[in-house]
Amino acid sequence: MSQTKNKIKMVTTEQIESFLLGEDDEKYIVALEYDYRTDKVYKVIQDPDKGKQIKSDTFTPFAWVGDLRGKNFYNGSKAQQKDAMTHNGIMIETLNTMGDPRMESGLRYIVKSTKSYSSLVNFFRKGGLDPWSRDNSDCITILPPVEMYLVQKEKRLFKGFEEYDELHRFVFDIETTGLSPETSKIFLIGMKDNKGYQKSLSAENEEEEAKIIELLKKEKQDILIHDIKLAPVWIQKIMSKAL
Repeated sequence: MSQTKNKIKMVTTEQIESFLLGEDDEKYIVALEYDYRTDKVYKVIQDPDKGKQIKSDTFTPFAWVGDLRGKNFYNGSKAQQKDAMTHNGIMIETLNTMGDPRMESGLRYIVKSTKSYSSLVNFFRKGGLDPWSRDNSDCITILPPVEMYLVQKEKRLFKGFEEYDELHRFVFDIETTGLSPETSKIFLIGMKDNKGYQKSLSAENEEEEAKIIELLKKEKQDILIHDIKLAPVWIQKIMSKAL
């Protein structure tokens, strides 16, 4: 008697290209930042026509998980695991392995949290399973939040830019009087971009600092507020005076 086996479809070149380019149409994302407090992702968009924008977005945290038998997960207690799932907003889905033996023995489940990224991580940790331990690498994979967002939303950084030279890249360096942001001060800021701009600003007295603050005031306030959160403490002190 012959047996009919599931045939696994080969991934086409077009499908690979679509995945690499990101199936979502959103363009000009140049950076992503994740805020653990709000569980939101902030997209930094450098639109050639509209300029710099910052937009927030959400996603559902997930992990790829395999067979946890033998890991003593929640001491082998289904009741404890069920309580933890309720507490952390956990959902478990079985992936379509198409009957492939390797996929069947691999990470065949996707575990999601309807609450937060931290809740997802805590679900495994409270059960005695460290998601990032080498001992568990064969049964669980959790991506960093930003990578998780890109995968789930099917987005890609720098989509819409044919050449990376089209991007406006800006770097700065600061010189301080010491290593403590509480007691030390900035006395020099060096700035440079890939469009030919290069400038050094002294901040040794109030008059020089006032010039820097006037430059900062030219930035959109919502973007400035967002940037302050990401800046070194030394820079935050000066930036906050521009609000």
